[in-house]
Amino acid sequence: MKNVLELANELETLPETILAYQMDIINLTESIEKNSNEIESLEIDIKTAVLNATDEAGKKAYTNDEARKMAFIGDCKENEEHQSLVEARSNLSRALQIKRAHLEMLNSRQRNLRVLIEAFAGVEIA
Repeated sequence: MKNVLELANELETLPETILAYQMDIINLTESIEKNSNEIESLEIDIKTAVLNATDEAGKKAYTNDEARKMAFIGDCKENEEHQSLVEARSNLSRALQIKRAHLEMLNSRQRNLRVLIEAFAGVEIA
């Protein structure tokens, strides 16, 4: 079991660790936003191609909304860049969730250390 001094030393280092996790969360959030914007831009290009697609006779290839939706979905699945961006966003989102969970754990640890030190040392910690 750790003594009060060891607990105090750990408590003293936690703010820097917490800040590092917060900065990681900010960076991951920005990366996800950038990635989502890239996906949205690519999807606009794919939708435009579907809307402008014509058959051999020069007529619209997709004459109803349902056919356009299905063509869009199919084209997105076949587009390697789109699939890569979607996979990257999924990985970034998972990393963000993990960082948030660790941050919550660190915040809980910080609160718990304060309580323990106050109980053992009899002094209130701000």
